[in-house]
Amino acid sequence: MARFDTGGEPGWVETTAEPLFSILSFPVLPLLDRLPGLRFPGLWGYVPLMANSTLWAVVVLALFQARRRMPTAPKGKGA
Repeated sequence: MARFDTGGEPGWVETTAEPLFSILSFPVLPLLDRLPGLRFPGLWGYVPLMANSTLWAVVVLALFQARRRMPTAPKGKGA
């Protein structure tokens, strides 16, 4: 917060967090920006964030499941 008072350069945490947020906010939050009439007042503003997080959780779990189902290469004779 001190950076806002001084106008200093962003640190590595802020520099890293910005593109990470852009990636993880896809696809729900950018979609809401394109729909100007759709707003979620008050605590309802957490609904799109929860929907987006749930979507990412489903994708990550599906990737883990797919990885688990992949056959492993047979092990050859000793090295």
